[in-house]
Amino acid sequence: MAHLKTGPKIILIILLVVGFVFGLRKPRNLAGFLRRVMKALVPEKAVLPDVKEALMQNVEPVALPSSTSAVCLQR
Repeated sequence: MAHLKTGPKIILIILLVVGFVFGLRKPRNLAGFLRRVMKALVPEKAVLPDVKEALMQNVEPVALPSSTSAVCLQR
């Protein structure tokens, strides 16, 4: 394998460092773009109607399920 002299080694190292630094710009710009897209797509707050307005005829609201485990009774 051929060994490089110091001049070409320095030039290659500089090119690699510059390429690495400028190569990191693209993913950083892409991440910023994705953040803006997600902020536009995901609503910050959902406005829900009051319970009285949401009631339909002959339907009563039921409490949400609790975090306790349900018991299944089999006969």
